[in-house]
Amino acid sequence: MNRPEEMTLAATLEGMRERRESEKTAILKQIARWLIMLVAVYAPWAYGSVYYSTQMVLALGLIPVVGIWLLETIQTWKKPFSFPLIGGLVGCGIIYGLIQIWQLPEFLAERLLGRQLQIYGEFTGSTADAPRVSVHAQGTWLYVQQLLLALAALMVTSRYFRSPRDIVILLVVFAINGSILALVGIIQKVTGENILPFSDGSNYASYVNRNNAAGFLLITLSCAVGLLPILMSIRVNAGPELLVSREMPYWRQLQQFFNQFMADLNASKIAVLLAVVVIGAGTIGSLSRGGSLGLVVGLVVTFLAYGLCRRPKNLSVLVFPIVCLILVLSAWVGLSEQLLQRWERTEMVDVSEMDSRLKNWRSTWPAVSEMGLMGAGLGSYRNVHRLYNQDLEDALFEYPENQYFQTLVEGGWPLLAIFLAAWVLMFSYAGLLLSRGQSQISIGLGTMGIFLLSSQATVSFFDFGFYIPANMLNLAILSGMLATQAQTLAGKLKKKNWLRNRTIKYVMPLVTLIMFVGLSLTAWNFYYHDKIYQIVRADRGTWDEYQLGLAQTDRRIAEVERLVDRCKSVIGLNHLGDLWVHRMRLMALETVRNMPEYRNAMLLADEKEKDLLEQEAWVSTTPERLRDYLLYLNRNVSILQARVFANEAFFQENIPPADTSFSASRSWAPLQPLVHVKLGQ
Repeated sequence: MNRPEEMTLAATLEGMRERRESEKTAILKQIARWLIMLVAVYAPWAYGSVYYSTQMVLALGLIPVVGIWLLETIQTWKKPFSFPLIGGLVGCGIIYGLIQIWQLPEFLAERLLGRQLQIYGEFTGSTADAPRVSVHAQGTWLYVQQLLLALAALMVTSRYFRSPRDIVILLVVFAINGSILALVGIIQKVTGENILPFSDGSNYASYVNRNNAAGFLLITLSCAVGLLPILMSIRVNAGPELLVSREMPYWRQLQQFFNQFMADLNASKIAVLLAVVVIGAGTIGSLSRGGSLGLVVGLVVTFLAYGLCRRPKNLSVLVFPIVCLILVLSAWVGLSEQLLQRWERTEMVDVSEMDSRLKNWRSTWPAVSEMGLMGAGLGSYRNVHRLYNQDLEDALFEYPENQYFQTLVEGGWPLLAIFLAAWVLMFSYAGLLLSRGQSQISIGLGTMGIFLLSSQATVSFFDFGFYIPANMLNLAILSGMLATQAQTLAGKLKKKNWLRNRTIKYVMPLVTLIMFVGLSLTAWNFYYHDKIYQIVRADRGTWDEYQLGLAQTDRRIAEVERLVDRCKSVIGLNHLGDLWVHRMRLMALETVRNMPEYRNAMLLADEKEKDLLEQEAWVSTTPERLRDYLLYLNRNVSILQARVFANEAFFQENIPPADTSFSASRSWAPLQPLVHVKLGQ
């Protein structure tokens, strides 16, 4: 039906303008998708993204994507935007962490805190410092920033990966990335050679250790498993589907299904099958017991869930050969034998390791009730464990190797409830797609979700992989895509469903703006943390006058002071204090060299004796020796001489700023034994 108002020149020009804007928007959206995929691919290869520099790159990669979304929301701010419910739970975790590093007023501290009141009162050396929930504020702050990266990745993926084509591309990228990493790990294990430049032999492929690598491989394996229902539904032959009578013998039915499967086989299907086999063998090759158990549980749960929801007739034709191929490939390269030996050592030789892990949990368990309602603070487990450990410290547990227990200790029961609610919500997403989905994309994503969640939930009992940014980021990307499809499907169902799509009109531009600003500040913060880390790493082992002289020390102090002013870093504050102590020693050494006794001794000494005198002079400048000499003067010579010595320039110029640096570090993280020792000196 013709509309006269649309046949005018103005309407034609307006239509052309809208089409041009639509084309520009499509280009920006495609750029956003490519950036998301590049971030997902880069994260695991950068040593699991555990370094500040790589986390800065991840933030810089997500900032343009959020910026594109911000422009889109500003232009159409009245248009409703879908909001994934799982993003709200991640946002609750971020707010929870921010509350933990907030210095609480007295009336809140008495209600929310437990032993922290005693810790901040006794360990900071000043009752004026308002207590926090977290006993390691910097660790909590860094963990909050990692959660912000995960939230941004989740939200932008839910926005820009909705069409079937984009979903398939993302799943293929994940599967290829996991296959390559698995192959690198297998080659490294079989040959015993480090084929990556940063590999030191203790890691698996590009990961810090085998447990974290197994967690990532299971994430990518879920994508390959999700591709199977999507690609296997595509028929090469255009003929009618094969009708198999149930009156036929079962082996005859399997034969018919196998013939049809082989007839429809093409290159893409073979590639996906190979990806499943290679990534599965790579998970076994990591020799991670938790990862191998997660692989088995994921396959069993996915097999049962798919069979109950979809009732396929030919599932066994596909599943059992895949499992057999994984085992055959693992046995062929000798990985399955090593894994069996590792499991046998668990019962025979490695009992002490299991006992130490159980002792770790048992000794730290009192913190759950003593640290108050909100836990001890995200990223604070290492400090809390040392506080409660009653045994000889033969191993330092930075993590409890159990994600659920770590969440309980660091966040208390409320954060554990949020964490478990996220698992329940994600399982609801996957179950809805698998059971109620009609398209192969929905079924494939449901299959992916079931395997992803069941395997990761199992691994979380034996490992702590979520603190690895690469794993957290990739899991967030898949969660965003899964959430969008599930909530869209729930909105299309005639029956009302609590998972149906939620839309936000006016709030979404504000949310996007907050994410954009937060990511920008996060990138800057990671940049400063990386600069401090590089300085500390460069200065390690160079604490003498020949490697770090007075002029170099002054320049380094100015540089570190500038960095810690912009970034609250415990490591930076401790290093700054060490630099001031080193400067004091250099000035004290010059004082010793100017003494007449030292000059006369050097004139009468030969070359060997001069070296010994130099070494003795340097040792005499340690804080312990200077303190002992000061006590000697005070007790055995005279108080006046002691006061004259205490007023020396090397004391007055360096001790106060060193004390200030260590005290600031202690205020930010009170449970630091070495800092307390240095302050005592």
